[in-house]
Amino acid sequence: LWVFFSMTFHFAIKSQSFVGDYNQSIQMKKNDLKHLVPTLISFHELRNSTTKFVVWMYPFPPPSPSAQSLQHILKLRDGELLICPYSSACQGHGVAINLVELTEGTFYQSYVLDHPYYKLRHFHDFSHHIQAITMITLLSRGRKGACVRTLGGSSTFCDSEVYLNYNPYHDERDVIMDLRSTEFPFEFFYPVGSISDHRGLTTLDSSKPFQSLPLAPDMTTEQFSTYGPYYTEHVKGYNSGEDIQSLAGAGWLPFVSGLRDKSDPLKNYTGYYINNCLNSGDGAIFRHFTNGTERLYMMDKTELVSIFASKQYISDNYVSLEEYTSNVYAFGCRSQYTDQWMKDNRIKSYFSACLTLTSMYQGGTLSLNGTNPSHNAMTIREPQRNTTDRIVLAHEKDLILIVDAVDTSVIPQEVKDKARFLYADIPAAYPYDARSWDEKMRYCYRLISQYKNYAKVVITSRIHVGLPAAALGTPVIFISKNGWLPGGHERTGRVAGLLDVFHRVDEVRGLPWTFGNLEDPVPPNPGNHYADRFRASFWNRLKRNEYYADAAKLFGRIPLQRLGAGMHRSEIQNKFHFIMQPSDLLHWQQRRAVESILFHHPNAKVYVHVDIDLGPLDWGDFGVFMESGYDVQVLRLNRNELIKEARHIVRGRIHENDSTLLAGMLVYKHGGVFLAKNIYAIRELSAFLNAGYTKDTVGNITMMVGEQSSVEVLKYFSTDDKEPRSAPRPSSSIAWEVKVLSKSESRSCQVDLAWDLELTDFVAVSIDPQSLVENDIFYESRCYDIIEKHCIYCDDLHWEYVPL
Repeated sequence: LWVFFSMTFHFAIKSQSFVGDYNQSIQMKKNDLKHLVPTLISFHELRNSTTKFVVWMYPFPPPSPSAQSLQHILKLRDGELLICPYSSACQGHGVAINLVELTEGTFYQSYVLDHPYYKLRHFHDFSHHIQAITMITLLSRGRKGACVRTLGGSSTFCDSEVYLNYNPYHDERDVIMDLRSTEFPFEFFYPVGSISDHRGLTTLDSSKPFQSLPLAPDMTTEQFSTYGPYYTEHVKGYNSGEDIQSLAGAGWLPFVSGLRDKSDPLKNYTGYYINNCLNSGDGAIFRHFTNGTERLYMMDKTELVSIFASKQYISDNYVSLEEYTSNVYAFGCRSQYTDQWMKDNRIKSYFSACLTLTSMYQGGTLSLNGTNPSHNAMTIREPQRNTTDRIVLAHEKDLILIVDAVDTSVIPQEVKDKARFLYADIPAAYPYDARSWDEKMRYCYRLISQYKNYAKVVITSRIHVGLPAAALGTPVIFISKNGWLPGGHERTGRVAGLLDVFHRVDEVRGLPWTFGNLEDPVPPNPGNHYADRFRASFWNRLKRNEYYADAAKLFGRIPLQRLGAGMHRSEIQNKFHFIMQPSDLLHWQQRRAVESILFHHPNAKVYVHVDIDLGPLDWGDFGVFMESGYDVQVLRLNRNELIKEARHIVRGRIHENDSTLLAGMLVYKHGGVFLAKNIYAIRELSAFLNAGYTKDTVGNITMMVGEQSSVEVLKYFSTDDKEPRSAPRPSSSIAWEVKVLSKSESRSCQVDLAWDLELTDFVAVSIDPQSLVENDIFYESRCYDIIEKHCIYCDDLHWEYVPL
C-alpha cells in the first residue's frame, strides 16, 4: 500500500499538470484507506472473543522486507485476534479498541487519558509504551488463560505478574530517560530466542533510538510534530500558554516525533503538522517548497487551524494562503477578526476558535510537600497500583484559582483571602530549572491538573488558562479591565469571539461581579454549547486525516463528551423528526438542515427516519453527529406498518398517499416537531408552539408540531379534517410560520446579494432543494445567513465568493 502511495506521489511530481494529478492521487489514497478502517469493538466483545491476542498499536506497518513477507506476518494462528487500531498499519486487518476502556481500573489508565502530556515527555518511546501497556492489560484483564504476542514475533506471553515493576510514569530529574529506566518489557519486542539479558542493555544511542526493539517499526516512517522550544535559555516571563497550545495539538497525533520552531516550522521537514499558533507576518510557512507538487503535498499534511493572523501577515502571505485554501482546506481562524480579514481578501476561512477547547485530561494528583502553592512546583504523584487509576482526591473540588487576573479589585476580598494565586508565566521563584522542555511540560501539567481535579472555579484574564479549564468542565470567570488583558487590549483581535465561552466581568463595560463570595457552586460556563460546536468542528476537520481519526478513537476522545450535555432547557422543543432517503445522508444540504436544529436546540433528540436498516457505519456524513456527542439517531421507517397502524387508530379514511400521514404518525407516536429535509431553522422553537402543520406550494408537509398520542394530531391525516389549524389552543400557545421559497426565490436568496427577506415572523425557511444543487451560495447572501451561519461543522464550507 505504501509503495503504491510513493509511486503515486513520484508520478505526480513528473506530471506537467501537477495540480490535477496531485488531487487525483490524494483522493485515490483517501478512498483506498477508507476501505481499510478496522472495526472498533468494545472491551466486553474483546474479552469474550478469544484468549489469544496479537497486538500492533503502532501507526506504521511492522518491519518486513517485502509486501509478500508483510502478508505472511499478517497471517494469524488458529484462534488469534489481531488488535491493530491504525488503518495504515495492517491493511485493514484486525480490530480497533478504545484504550481508555481497556485500561479502566488499571495502573496504566492515567497514562492513556493524559496521552498529550506523555507524548511530549516520551516522544518516539510513547508508542512503545502504548504497545506494552496494551499487552500487559490484556493479560491482566482478559479471560483466564489469556496470552499475547507482538505482531511479527513468535513468542507468546501469558503471565502479567512478571511485569509488575514496569512503570511508564517513572520520572527522575537530571537522569537520562530511556525505556530501560521504566523496567520496560523488552522481551515483547524480540523474535523468539534472540534476546539475552535485555535488562542489561546499554543506554540507548540517541542516533539509533530503536536498536533494542527489533520487532518495532521504523518510527521515522512518518513524522508528527507540534511546535515549541526544546530548550529556552531565558525563562523569566516565559508564558506557558504557548505550551498549552502545543499540548492541544499533540492530543490529536499518534505520537510526537519532535518540536518545530513556530516561526519556520516546515524548514527541513516533510511530516505532518498541526499549525495552531499565533502568526505575526514572518513569511509563508510553505516557502521552502518551490516545486508546486511538493508544496501541495506538504499543504495536505499541514492543518492551518486555530490561528490568529494579523492583517499584515495575510497581506504578506496572500499567494500561499490562497493556494492552500483553494486546494486543501479553509483557513481556521482563532479570532473573528482574522476570519473577517481573510474574507476581506477573498480567502476561504471560518472562525474555528482555539484548539485548546479540545483539551482532554484526567490530570494528576499533586502533593505540596512544603512548596509554595503559587510557585506551581508540587510533586506529581504516580497512580497507585493497588487502587483504581481514577484520581482519588482527599477533598472535594473546592479550590478557587486566580490565574493572572488583570483587575483583582473587582474580586471580593473574602474570595481573594481563600483563593490560590497561580501564574501562566513561570515565576522567577520556580525552584527547578525551567529551561528544558521536560520541566516546562511539568509546569503545564500541574496547571491542568489543578483546573481539572482541584478547582471549583478558575478566575483569569488569560485565554490559554480559561479555554482549557472550560474544556475540562470547570467554570471560568474571565476578567478584563475596559478591554485590557495581560497580553494587550481586546481591540487587537486576538480574543475576538472567544470570550463568549466564559462568565464575564468588566466593570467599566457594565459587567459587574455577580458571584458573591463563591460559597455556592458556580453555574456551568454559559458558552458550553457554543464551545461544543467548535469542538465538533475541529473533529470534523481533523478526522479527514486517518492518523488523527484513528488516534482519537484509540485514546477515547470520540465520541466527544459535550460540555453542554447537562444544560437542558424545558422551554424549547427537544424532539425533532426528518424523513430522508439513504442517499440524503451523503448530502451536505440535509446535514445542514439537521445542524440548524442542533445549533438552536443542542440537547434535542433528532430522529432521521429512512426506508432501510442502517448501522452507524452506513450513516455517511451523518455519523459525525454521533461522534460529536449529539443525540442524532438514524431509524428505519416502515411505511407499510405506519399506514396499517394509522388505519387502526383512526378507524376511518386516511390520506395514504399524502406526506401528512407519515409526518402525522411520527408526531403522534413520538411527539415533537416534524421537518421536511429542506427546512432550515433560524431560531429556537418554543416548547409552547401551536399544534398544527404547514405545506409547501405542491402540498408537501414542511413542518408539523404536536404532542405524543394527541387526538388533535389524528385529524391531520384523516380525510375528515378540513381546517386542522383551527382547533382552539391554550392561551399560552405561540403562533408560528415557515417561509417557503420558490425555486426562483431560492436562487435569488443564494446568488443575489441585493435580494432581502424579512424573517421576523418565521421560525424556519424552506429552500428549494433543486436550487441548492444547481446554484452556489454566495458569501453575504441571504441564504448564507440562513444556512451557513447556523452550522455546527462550519469548517465544511458550502459557499463561494461572488465572481469578480
